[in-house]
Order: sequence, then structure tokens, then C-alpha cells
Amino acid sequence: MRHDTPTPIAHPREYFDLPSGKRGDADFVLSRGGLWDFTYCPQCFRLGGRYVDSDATGLKKGSMLDCLLLTPDLWDEMFVVSPWGDGPFSRGEKADWKREQFRNGMTPYKPKERAEAEQMAERLRQHVIEAGVTLEDILAVSETQVMLTHLYRDDDSDTGIDLEDIFAHHGKPYLVATGLEIPLKILVDIAPKNGNALFDLKGLRWPDPSKFERAVQWDDFGISLQAGMYTTVWNWATCQDRSFWGWPVCGNEKPYLPANHALEGRNLAIAQERFLIALREYCHAVHNDKWPGLTTGWNRIELRR
Repeated sequence: MRHDTPTPIAHPREYFDLPSGKRGDADFVLSRGGLWDFTYCPQCFRLGGRYVDSDATGLKKGSMLDCLLLTPDLWDEMFVVSPWGDGPFSRGEKADWKREQFRNGMTPYKPKERAEAEQMAERLRQHVIEAGVTLEDILAVSETQVMLTHLYRDDDSDTGIDLEDIFAHHGKPYLVATGLEIPLKILVDIAPKNGNALFDLKGLRWPDPSKFERAVQWDDFGISLQAGMYTTVWNWATCQDRSFWGWPVCGNEKPYLPANHALEGRNLAIAQERFLIALREYCHAVHNDKWPGLTTGWNRIELRR
């Protein structure tokens, strides 16, 4: 298996603008988002569809939080303040201006949104993660926005993983290896220079333990798939053992409550197994050029009285 070096990038666009190829081809560079789109619906993935969170405001706040904590020097290269206070603008003028900003890779924001994001960042920066250690302390000894690309070979002997046993444990029929080589890419928010952890920042409407745990259990928006994929690919590529995945989380509504959530041990192993199964299923779809839709036959719905 080929080993690659994790690389801190100068700008997140380096990750998102990485040439990816055509969806459905073996040389398509598969990200967590792409694999999540595939698990949601292979046919939707193949036709270019994307499973998107409808909470646009929450996504923007999350991006602003990431920038303020991880790449603060890039703020003016990623965000532009809306000029609506400088005079009257028609609805069409506003829409045209926004489209132009998005084309240039900029996200428009209002001053109020920047102030809210700064409050979130400060709450999370000073939040104690464990044993008196704050997120600010962790950032001081970590690399941030670390990209890693890796060429995966779909061969059980190459990975050394008994996928047949994993499929059985998850109650799924085993799919044999295809031998395909699939390029993968990941972007890790926080990678401490020492230790066994990787971290992903989250700005969410639901930072409390019960709701976040439910999101991880049901893999809402690929949140546990990301943990499984990122730790597995990182360990494959670097020969390290990153066995702790942490989410420092901040609520994106007042009072911007911070919280810590993590997967480790057997629970992280389950997330990694889910990733391996999804990756093998993806390889089979590419190899056979078969992309099922949402349903086959009638989805017969039972209503309760």
C-alpha cells in the first residue's frame, strides 16, 4: 500500500479545487462528501446530485467558525461583507452581486454574522477539552487544515483487513475485491503533531449530547462516515495509529454552548467498518457500472392508527 505525507494547505480551495475527474470513473477522486452522496443514493451520485443540508445559515456559520479558528489570516480571501448599508439596492441587484461573489469563491456575510461567529470561536477557543486543556492549547501544538491524498487498492491482501468478517458482522452479503485503484482525499481540521487523536470542528444547532449522539448513530450527513474514513485513510497512508476522533462542537445559536464528543475504541472501529463496507460497495458500482436508485419495486408504507 502506498504511503503519503499529510500536507497542511495554504487555502481550503486547494482541497476543493483538486481535479477530481468524472463521477462514476475509477479515477474520480473520492472525498467523504462524494462517498456520502453515494451511500445516500448511488444513482444520484452518478448523475451529479449531492445530498445537501438545507440549513444554509448553519453551514455558513460553520465555515466562518472554521476560518476564525483554523485559518484566520484567510478571512478576507474567503468572505466579503454585504454592502447593503451603503444605499438602496433592488432585489435583482442583490442577487447579481451574490452570484458574482460565489463565482469568485467568496461567501457574503453581514456584520452581525461575523460578530456571532467571533463569539462562537471565542467560546470554543477557551473551552476545556480534557484535564484543563483548552482547544486553544490543542491548536498551539497542531497542524490545521491538513490534506491527504491516497491511492486505495481494493484488495483484501493489500489492506490486511478481513472484510468478509466485517460484512458478516454488519449483516450484509460479502462483496469480493475488485482490484480497482481508487484515489481518495481527506481534509482534517486539527491534527496534533503528537498523540493518537484527530479533530473536526462543528458549529451546530444541536451540540447537546443526546442529539449529537443520535446524529452519529444514524450517520446524519455522513458525520460518522467522516470519522471512519478520515482515521482509516490517515492510518493507511502514514502508518500511524490515530485511534481517537474528537468533535469540539459549538452551538450556532445563543448562548453558543460548547461541547465535546468523541469516537474511540470499538465505537470508532464500527465507524471504520461502515466506511470500508461503503468503499467496497462503491468499488463494485464503478467496476460493474451499476448505480441503483432510491427504490426498486414498491415501497409499501404502513401507517399506525
